[in-house]
Amino acid sequence: MPTNPVTAQESNAAALFLPAVERELQPGIYKELIESARRQGSEYSKIWDLFEFQESFTPNLSRFTQRVLRKSASISPAMREL
Repeated sequence: MPTNPVTAQESNAAALFLPAVERELQPGIYKELIESARRQGSEYSKIWDLFEFQESFTPNLSRFTQRVLRKSASISPAMREL
C-alpha cells in the first residue's frame, strides 16, 4: 500500500491528487518552502507542489493562476482564493 505523503499534522489540508508530485520533491525554493511548512505542521498552498514539480512551468502556471483569480467576476478576489 502506498504511503500517503500528507502527515497527520496536515490532515486538515486537502491532499493534492498527484501523490508522486507531493512525495518526490525536486531541489529548489519551493521544496524548501514545502519542507519548512511540513516541519512546522503548517498548511501551505497546494499550488506550491505544482510549482515545485517542474520549476520551468512555474512562470506560466503562476500567470495562468493570477489571470483566473484576478479577472472580473461576480465575487471578490478574496473569495476566489478560498
